[in-house]
Amino acid sequence: MPFRRVVVGVDFSAASLAAARWVATQLAPRAEIVLVHVLPEPEAPPFVRPYLPALLETVSDVAPALYGGLRGVAELTGVDRTRIELLAGAPADGLALAAAECEADLICLGRTRSRRGGARFGATAAQRVLARTRVPVLVVPSASAAAAPLKIVAALDGGAAGRSVAEAAWTVARSREARVEALHVLGPELRGLVRA
Repeated sequence: MPFRRVVVGVDFSAASLAAARWVATQLAPRAEIVLVHVLPEPEAPPFVRPYLPALLETVSDVAPALYGGLRGVAELTGVDRTRIELLAGAPADGLALAAAECEADLICLGRTRSRRGGARFGATAAQRVLARTRVPVLVVPSASAAAAPLKIVAALDGGAAGRSVAEAAWTVARSREARVEALHVLGPELRGLVRA
């Protein structure tokens, strides 16, 4: 299963830029790359929302700089095969929407060494994206973005998207001679049943 179209989340961090470059040059050198930057909308109470202008209108002065930055990333990934999307809203929702609209085979995110989120405090960006899409999500560690992966961990839940996740993991591993490990977490109910 070669990748035809890959969505890459770009927040202009070093990790996301390295992931975009790695995806375009190493993982999917022939695929269309869709660079997506999502401007997060601030939370506002429901009674205030009707009176607020749309976020893209209020940041119209910085939108050209964002487009320019994304065009600069596109030059690294191949302008002729790169599309740019600038969206507003929750980043996970925007990435899932972009992947659905362009029928992406994969969503890629860069990961820094230090996690900013956790399951206890609202999940990581990858977990939030996974909750909103059936498209496989690949997290590219920034430390290894320049190198070929040695191990691919495929998180499987037994749902309908499990097959596409396994196929994507196998595609990445096979093209890079990496090892695949499948991970399935058993819920506490099943552990209790097994103990009984």
